[in-house]
Amino acid sequence: MKLNTVADVQRELSKLYRLARAKKLDVSEASKLSNILVMIARIMETGDLEARIEALEKGEVQ
Repeated sequence: MKLNTVADVQRELSKLYRLARAKKLDVSEASKLSNILVMIARIMETGDLEARIEALEKGEVQ
């Protein structure tokens, strides 16, 4: 599985939710993995914001 975008992370979170609801994955395990995925999404968002700020500072954004 690729986790290159926030949308990828969202799909994986949805998959974990469905597995837990179907009792195919322990809820505590799904919760732990979900927390990690949320952290990954936050890091991606922060990286995107940093890149945008840098571009603004360099005058690259119109």
